[in-house]
Amino acid sequence: MRKMIVILLALGGLARSSGAQCVPSSLTACVGADDIADLWINGTPLGSFPYVANTSGLPVPCVTVANPSFLNPSGQNLVAILAQNANPTQMWASWEIDITCADGTHAYWNGSSGPDQVLHTAPACTPTPLVYCTPTPPAGGPNPWFDPSFTPAFAWGAAVSVTQIYYGKVPTDPLTGQPLPPWSDNPNGDAPNAGEDLWFRQVLGVLPLTFTPTATATATATPTKTATPSFTPTWSPTPTNSFTPTLTRTPTLTRTPTFTATATFTRTNTGTPTNTYTPTLTRTPTWTFTITNTPTITWTPTITWTPTATPTFPPGDSFWVSRNLFRPGLDPDPLWIRVGVQEPGLYILTVYNSAGEKIRSLRNERNHSPRFDLVGWDGSNDRGDHVASGVYLVHLVTSAGAYNARVLLVR
Repeated sequence: MRKMIVILLALGGLARSSGAQCVPSSLTACVGADDIADLWINGTPLGSFPYVANTSGLPVPCVTVANPSFLNPSGQNLVAILAQNANPTQMWASWEIDITCADGTHAYWNGSSGPDQVLHTAPACTPTPLVYCTPTPPAGGPNPWFDPSFTPAFAWGAAVSVTQIYYGKVPTDPLTGQPLPPWSDNPNGDAPNAGEDLWFRQVLGVLPLTFTPTATATATATPTKTATPSFTPTWSPTPTNSFTPTLTRTPTLTRTPTFTATATFTRTNTGTPTNTYTPTLTRTPTWTFTITNTPTITWTPTITWTPTATPTFPPGDSFWVSRNLFRPGLDPDPLWIRVGVQEPGLYILTVYNSAGEKIRSLRNERNHSPRFDLVGWDGSNDRGDHVASGVYLVHLVTSAGAYNARVLLVR
């Protein structure tokens, strides 16, 4: 088994899914580079992609090609990238290629979709700032280095992802939303001299994989109370009577004559007063108000949509790893491995180190019916010990074939 794993590392493997054939209808390629990169697919040039700083606010350069007839939907395809250095101290490239298939599915390629061969060459000249040298093509043949039939005159090295801090912008993985790591010939991406070159060759297949987004709505209600007062006035007039009598005296004169012998006349006046009372009524009303408040409560619902991605795999086996750079203890999730096994038979999922030694057995069983599996790896071996930093191979064996994806684990 160890010998077979080493051969897979040398020849290349699959990092997404396999099975149904994709008929390409369009291709979009985005490349981040320090300082500039040229891209070829199956010998067809797709242009140059300049450096974009993280702080510039500009997007990663991309190019879209309609009806990419240069793709091979049923066999191998070659991605070739030349990265050039005009200013020290780093030189790297990061790429993401989105192929839209005629049936609406997508095939995704990036730096970890398969083992990458890389050649680091010395400065071809001493350039002035941002003026690039004319690179000397690598030795080999029979066709140019970016052609699928090219065979290097000597063995190229294996590209590794850059773990040092980098300041250029890189593309985003459309499946995970995470930045794709830069690739170089060393984890620091060092290139101390201007005029140095990196040559990448990556052999891949067109492998469709689609995700059907679904959303789950969670509604929470927030009450808003508004009070509408209603006034119902009532009053009880309470009159207060105060009487102020007015006295009017009207004398009545009665004359009664008296006769005496002396013939003396005496007049006696008798007065009888008549009192008349005229009352004055004063009313002082007392007003009593009764205020009735009738509150109106309005509920304003807050709806939170929680999207979930449900993968839909085409017929055939499927294999996809959630990230290429795995940092146990720093990343919030384990390394997720999605597997779709369509045919009954073997289902073996194993993690190996770069020497081909088995580190962790995740699945070892026989599959009796089609199944979709989501497996997590926390960066430990079969004994539960944390493994050291390095390159690890996630290897899948089914009755239909064997597939693998490379992961750089950093602690």
